[in-house]
Amino acid sequence: MLQVTRALAERGRIDVPGGILPPVEIVLPPSSDTEIAYTVVGRDQRTYSKYGLGQSLVTLPLYGLGMAWRAVSHASHAPRSTSLLLNGLLTAFTAAILFSLTQDVGFSRRSGILLTLIWALCTPAWPYTHTFASEPLVTCCLTCAALGAVRFSQSSRTHWLVLTGAMLGLALLTRINALAALPAFGLYLGLTWRARHTPFGLVVRQAAPGLAALGVGVGLMLLYNQTRFGNPLDFGYQTSNWQAPFFAGLYGLTLSPGKGLLWYAPCVLLGIVGLRTFARSSPREALLCAGIVLGYLLFHGSYTYWEGGWCWGPRLVLPALPFAILPAGSILDRPDQKQVIQLGLAVVLTVGFLVQIPAVGSNPAHPLQELYLASPDKFQTRVLYQVAYSPLIRQWRSLIEVTSNLRSGTARAQISELVASAQPKQDTLLLTDSLDEALRLERQTILAFNLPDFWMVTGPWLCQSPHPGAGDLRKAIP
Repeated sequence: MLQVTRALAERGRIDVPGGILPPVEIVLPPSSDTEIAYTVVGRDQRTYSKYGLGQSLVTLPLYGLGMAWRAVSHASHAPRSTSLLLNGLLTAFTAAILFSLTQDVGFSRRSGILLTLIWALCTPAWPYTHTFASEPLVTCCLTCAALGAVRFSQSSRTHWLVLTGAMLGLALLTRINALAALPAFGLYLGLTWRARHTPFGLVVRQAAPGLAALGVGVGLMLLYNQTRFGNPLDFGYQTSNWQAPFFAGLYGLTLSPGKGLLWYAPCVLLGIVGLRTFARSSPREALLCAGIVLGYLLFHGSYTYWEGGWCWGPRLVLPALPFAILPAGSILDRPDQKQVIQLGLAVVLTVGFLVQIPAVGSNPAHPLQELYLASPDKFQTRVLYQVAYSPLIRQWRSLIEVTSNLRSGTARAQISELVASAQPKQDTLLLTDSLDEALRLERQTILAFNLPDFWMVTGPWLCQSPHPGAGDLRKAIP
């Protein structure tokens, strides 16, 4: 997706350099394809990303800022660095929208602030700020769409439907699996018009601008597919299929030790408990929340790659998290909270916060690669279903290991030697525009994999890194 942003900004094209990001070998169920390609050869024999266009378009302003920085400082890595700020900014903006949504559905200001912090710091939303995954953008789009729908329900002003349609269109342009949320929005708006006894003619007039805004995103999505592959319904996911047993996938997404939503975001339990009370005060909004969560779970339950790859938690259902948590506001707003309830809230929130710490502090791929290299044929089963190999446990070990590297003079010297002697690989060169940027990317990878994943740790070390042959970095971190 970042390569498409680069191509648009630097060359005014959507194709990417041929040969980048080749297929990776993974263990898949029998009868499914044995490799997943990140790029696809299009109808004109050019190479295209298989992913949606939304993330690439939204990143363009940040990439442009990096180009301006590069022009002044001659730092070849500047556009990449500014682009990678995207998910942090999106998560912060989504938190603000979620707070507004809590106020619109009638929760107190205190509960709204607490719910926002719960979502931002006690769920995988926080670790995903370190990535360029597109789920934070889809989450932002769905939250904005929900805000627009709720405000239309309260005011009947059509411009809120335009916001809803535009955000849903951008979500689909980003990831086609956002289709899972559409039925819930359609049902919510339908019930809103029904409750008002709105004449059919007025429904059409109000819905038309929102559908037009939605159509812009859908039209761009279909045009993008047509341009790349000669078929508007070809999304580039040649290996996508729904071969997994539904209940096995549903268990994996919700309760499995490797990817279960309730383990990675235990605060979802608060939303489940609070849903009944929320439904009494705001029945349509409760139905919207439940519909989005169930839509995502049902859509991905039998998806062959429901686990979402080497990532933190159940990546594919992350956009539903704000809606899984929102009903918890009805618990937080209760004036007669007993001490046992307050204790339960504290425990759930503390556990949810602590679960995210190792994934924020160290690269989640570190323990996964270690497991895969040790036993590729048992990797999937161990990581997904065996508690001892769950990332929830092994990520803490990884954080301890990379943190201990800072205290060990020997480890620092070894990492310094790796960084100083790093040479960009051929595929890394294809991902960049210059040798300097490729070298920096290679060094960043080494540092991020062996040290805590914070710029204040790796940044000074990277800034002092010499070119190959110019010595080591043993004095980079005292």
